[in-house]
Amino acid sequence: MPVRSTIEPFSFANALEDRKQPGIFSGYWQRALAIFQRSLNGLISSRNTGITSQIATGTAVAHGMAAKPTFVLLAAQDGTVSNYWADTITATTFTVHFTGAGNHSFGWSAET
Repeated sequence: MPVRSTIEPFSFANALEDRKQPGIFSGYWQRALAIFQRSLNGLISSRNTGITSQIATGTAVAHGMAAKPTFVLLAAQDGTVSNYWADTITATTFTVHFTGAGNHSFGWSAET
């Protein structure tokens, strides 16, 4: 003979969910999560990009970010320079170096 259970079926409804629509966050929690996400985006990931004018090797470039970037990517804007890098990354600038003579312009992207 089968045993009948008097236990209610499991429900995912909890304090975080709208009880009228189980599985959907209530308006309060949606707003709270949006604020939290904006805060994290500002702290965890920030990006800025730019193009330098014609610069000599060893030139400091202002990145305009609120914090020191984790890394800087460079892209030469002309085909004559082949070995280039960024170093001395600080809270306000990074320094562009390249081999060879002359002045060159670079596209850059900095990210925290």
